[in-house]
Amino acid sequence: VERLCASYGAGARWVDAREAGAVHEAAVLRLSIDKAIAELGFRPRFSIGETIERTARWYRAWAEGGTAMRAASLRDLQAYAGA
Repeated sequence: VERLCASYGAGARWVDAREAGAVHEAAVLRLSIDKAIAELGFRPRFSIGETIERTARWYRAWAEGGTAMRAASLRDLQAYAGA
């Protein structure tokens, strides 16, 4: 979360849900791509750092709205497709 906020830039912040009084989702979340790799042959195209940066860029563009969001989405889709 801290890396995402840093990549997003000015105005990014996060709130600890426990401090905000939210219902706790789960004691432990364990996410893994192992099954997707083993059964589907999935391989991530981007590193975690690049994924965070692209995600932050998309959300920043979305917050700005309009053509900025469409341009960011198109760039990321083209990069993912290897265009």
